[in-house]
Amino acid sequence: MRQLTHWICCIACLLTFCSFTLLAKEPACQRSSAQIKAVIDLARANAMEIKNEYGRPDLLQEVAKAYAQDGDFDDAIAVIRVDSKFMWQAADVLGRNMLRCGQSTAVKTAAHSFEGRTRSLMLQWLAERQAKHDDPGAGETLGLIKDADIRQDAQFNIILIKGRNESPAAAEDRIRKFLESVPSSTTSREDLLSQDMALLYAMRDEPEAAIASLTKIDGRERVYSLYAVLGAVAGEKDSKESEQLSKGALELVHPFLKDPDRAYDLSLVAFAQARAGRFDDAITLAQAIPDEQRRNEALVMIATCLIEAKDETRATTILQSLSSVPPGNQDLEVQRAMAWVRIAMAQANAGHGEAALASLDKIHDKRFDDAVNLQRAYALARTGKLTDAAALATQIPQRFPDDLRGRALRLVAAVNAHQNGAPAVIGWAKQLTSSEDRTSACLGIADGLLGEPNQEIPPYFQD
Repeated sequence: MRQLTHWICCIACLLTFCSFTLLAKEPACQRSSAQIKAVIDLARANAMEIKNEYGRPDLLQEVAKAYAQDGDFDDAIAVIRVDSKFMWQAADVLGRNMLRCGQSTAVKTAAHSFEGRTRSLMLQWLAERQAKHDDPGAGETLGLIKDADIRQDAQFNIILIKGRNESPAAAEDRIRKFLESVPSSTTSREDLLSQDMALLYAMRDEPEAAIASLTKIDGRERVYSLYAVLGAVAGEKDSKESEQLSKGALELVHPFLKDPDRAYDLSLVAFAQARAGRFDDAITLAQAIPDEQRRNEALVMIATCLIEAKDETRATTILQSLSSVPPGNQDLEVQRAMAWVRIAMAQANAGHGEAALASLDKIHDKRFDDAVNLQRAYALARTGKLTDAAALATQIPQRFPDDLRGRALRLVAAVNAHQNGAPAVIGWAKQLTSSEDRTSACLGIADGLLGEPNQEIPPYFQD
């Protein structure tokens, strides 16, 4: 279990929100807006009317997240308490936002009113925040975390937090003792220690020490560790440390370039380099991957990062370099369709709706119709064709648990509200037929009022 949770946490640093975000610059505290609260209240009322006993909790969790993002913490807590054992995702958002607003005591109080994993995650955020600010109460909070895996992750993250301001020898001693206190795994403790120290050195802006630590790790674990370490500097795209780590990565993985069993690992590292803004290094590594599928996957995800960085010309060049799909090869056809969906998502996020529509036109596999229509609706909204976008979104069938229809309605509403304000969209949202649709649309309005609409692009890699 130690090995599994260890690698999951490392990979999460790149693709979602890992606890290492406590070490980075945080967004400002969001103060509740009466206008946004009114829209979320409407979403909540509609969600309570949903008859589907499985779909209703999912949308209520989204309502709780929206309240938390708006800074309306009391309402978020009230919604989570309805079924707190299963609302840990909402509690995760709530805990982070409450702490940004300096409400540590309220986080602890709220956590004790929740159950299961939800309570433990809230306490994890609190313990790590306390450790970051040298609050002696961190140890007590840590002891209140009942979920063993979450408590271990919190212990490890606190060691890293403290390790930024103490000698490497002291930090290494802490990590070694921690590793001795948890169950052993198939990965040696020495390899885990070297990986953890590499992460710490990266966070301390000591890339040479991080690379030296990575060289001590054996085989596949070294490549995964490199992926995690690059993730730790992904937010520092213009830093010298990021550049040194990326250059060092090319040397570290060189012995594995001819090993087909390492192709997946190498594609992860290339993606991590792109996330850190090191596109030349990422492309060099991706093009050297021996497995065609993994090479194409890495190049596609690098292209999405380039589009995000407003370098669509270079992204187009990369896409043109992808290997052709032989007629009748269904597996490759599916992979290429997935690629174009992700490219269209990146283009629409960047505000290039017409380019996104052109990318979606390249997909002819009927199995992707619903996913393509979701992205097409979003792209149409980005081009200002809001009526067409809304009409297309309502054509997507309602299928639980995917809810592509709800995601489409939410995105269209978000773009419309962000561009034109809430009054222009609320009337349309209220006229939608089902409670599910009205809830999704109202959540989208809140999204648009809170900031620029955006889709998180899922990783293309499949192991």
